[in-house]
Amino acid sequence: EDAYALMNGTYDVHTSFSYSFQSPDYRNKSRDTALPGDIAKNPELEGILAL
Repeated sequence: EDAYALMNGTYDVHTSFSYSFQSPDYRNKSRDTALPGDIAKNPELEGILAL
């Protein structure tokens, strides 16, 4: 995310820059896609998820 912001001229000093994952409604789309398969392989994962 830093490199993308630097290339687009939207980066600010690290103490002021906001990362997308800091948002309370952030969702990791790759993880959302992979999670059902991971749970199918290891059902115990479902009991330790913090959603």
